[in-house]
Amino acid sequence: MMKGPGRKLRTFARQLHELRVLTVLLIVPLMLGLGISVSGSAAAAAKSIVVYVNEEPIAFEVDPFMTGGTTLVQMRPLFESLGMEVAWHPDTKQITAEKSGTKLTLTLNKSEASVNGTTVLLDAPAREMKGSTLVPLRFVGEATGSVVHWDGVNKEILIFTEAYITKLGFTMEDFKLLLANAQAQLNAQAGQGNGTTNSGSGTNAGANGDSETEVAAKTPVNLAKLSGMYYAHEQDTLGYACGGLCTKVFTFLPGNKVVVGFPKSGGPETIDCKVDKCSAYTIKNGKLTVGGQSYAIRVSKKGGLYIDGNWMIPVQSVGANLILEGKYKHYGYQGLGAFDFSNTWEYFMHFHKDGTVSLNEALVKTISSESLDQESGAAGLEITGTYRITGNTMILTLDSGEKFRYLFLKDLDDDGKASLLYLQIGERFFELEGSER
Repeated sequence: MMKGPGRKLRTFARQLHELRVLTVLLIVPLMLGLGISVSGSAAAAAKSIVVYVNEEPIAFEVDPFMTGGTTLVQMRPLFESLGMEVAWHPDTKQITAEKSGTKLTLTLNKSEASVNGTTVLLDAPAREMKGSTLVPLRFVGEATGSVVHWDGVNKEILIFTEAYITKLGFTMEDFKLLLANAQAQLNAQAGQGNGTTNSGSGTNAGANGDSETEVAAKTPVNLAKLSGMYYAHEQDTLGYACGGLCTKVFTFLPGNKVVVGFPKSGGPETIDCKVDKCSAYTIKNGKLTVGGQSYAIRVSKKGGLYIDGNWMIPVQSVGANLILEGKYKHYGYQGLGAFDFSNTWEYFMHFHKDGTVSLNEALVKTISSESLDQESGAAGLEITGTYRITGNTMILTLDSGEKFRYLFLKDLDDDGKASLLYLQIGERFFELEGSER
């Protein structure tokens, strides 16, 4: 299975399906022995990025490319391959794509898009190039419910629709796990190491469906009475999404409202539905539906909340006027940080008991965005300021007078307790120097 020239990662699911191997417990051991052919990293670095939808190659007039931590792809051929009708509206500079009750609207040079009337933030604005519109790759997956995977060894983007995955006999969660394991084997055969990186709190569910690091809830979650902010980490193993440890955030409000993503002004206590996007949601048959987006949702045996296979950690207030001391580091990478077809970077925030802080100038520009416009190893000049932490909000005031507000969380340590060893500041995950996992 999957041996011989021409076999690549994009074909693994179909071959597994042909063998009727439909459980992760059986699939993973089999995959570890696969003879997956690879192109060398030098050859991969020289070739253009190729995109496949359900294993079929897509022809583009403008080749996909990466800028910082974001992959941009030509919108029309990709969405048309997904069965959507695409239209350009020159008067408003908007592009629409529609299919079966789903309507997407993007505006050139704007960092927002609309999915069935719900506003979503883009990793980068839609842009015009050579007469074509290019959009962030991650938006494609989020807007259409497809699985999007970056194969850095072969420089291929693999997109699988939910209908295709279901036809093969897999759940979305199991399919993502299979891809990750197959990619790890592919990386190893390319001679680039095992592809492992720091795993944060490990909230992604394993083969048994529940995270090994899940802490039993004092009060089991009631899906009919969801309240408060929850977060989960997802490892961006291939470095095409956030370039490290991505954080997913859901804040449930009274009246069956939810804010998906990071509040604009800091912690959950700052949410204002006039500013933040508060959306109505429903839960039915194991699906959380928000606007045009659906997520798998359930309660574990330990009473914890799971969304799309991730254990969602309930956010705890850190209290008033928390003081930090020490140097915290954030690590990022594009295309798997340890590989020669990638680049890496490192940021720091050095906190002092007197309320002062020093940090990389470039970090200020990216801490509230998962899209990094970052050159390898370049962290920028060191700047200084003051900080104040109350509730789950950090207020950073630079010596220049600029003021920023970020979500602040104490992440879980290896014992499952909220700790100052690991911090979530804005959309970035930090580790205290010397405590890196």
